[in-house]
Amino acid sequence: MPTDKQKAELERVVTLVESHLKEEGLTPDDVKMKTADGHPAWAFRQGSASVRIHLLIGDNGADYGYFQVVAPVIILPDEGRDKIFEKLLTLNADQLWSCAFAVRQDRVIITADRTTRDLDRSEVVEMIERVAAYADKFDDELVEQFGGTRYTDRTAG
Repeated sequence: MPTDKQKAELERVVTLVESHLKEEGLTPDDVKMKTADGHPAWAFRQGSASVRIHLLIGDNGADYGYFQVVAPVIILPDEGRDKIFEKLLTLNADQLWSCAFAVRQDRVIITADRTTRDLDRSEVVEMIERVAAYADKFDDELVEQFGGTRYTDRTAG
């Protein structure tokens, strides 16, 4: 059960996130996600990218929580994964700022996260916009170079 301080901190960051979403022409209630644990989350599209924002309660009773922006980029092809992984590590080192590529199951994702402690509006905006822009850029480039499928082009099933 979240403490009063944790609830207040989450509410503060929810206000920051929803303010930015409104500025981008989105209706926060329309892009709000239902989560298994009830934590605040939103999902929207920017270009060909699917962007997700999550707020999580801090561990061990910490007064702060965690702010995370994630964008699934591509579904990995069956062949040539070593070359893709090498490329992702190189991009992490040379071209990405304040976020990183990662692999979750069969998906390449871009993720950025930090605590909510002292998180301000400019940092919220920067993290959301950076992850969205990178995902929108690299989904096309990675599929063209290595194959696979853009996450947003996947078929259900």
